[in-house]
Amino acid sequence: MAAHWRDVDYFTYLLKDLDSACSALEYMVDDLHLDKDHTVGIFLDHAGSEDFLWSLVKFLGNSNPRYVISLCAQAKINMELWIPTLTWVLMA
Repeated sequence: MAAHWRDVDYFTYLLKDLDSACSALEYMVDDLHLDKDHTVGIFLDHAGSEDFLWSLVKFLGNSNPRYVISLCAQAKINMELWIPTLTWVLMA
């Protein structure tokens, strides 16, 4: 299975409505499972990465915390690094 970013620029979905942002996160989790380093690199090298990061922070702050934590767990994100950030976003 190829990474989703090879077929579609789903990162831009983060700038759209809630359903699109959810789809983008699901694609991102899948791609992180396939190739974490390359997916992170593609995301950060994207011309809109700063806007995407800001949208991601806003989305996570307005989302159901259980959904956010489950996405992080599925992506096998190092929770030691993310817990302080998620706590700040969810409490804001």
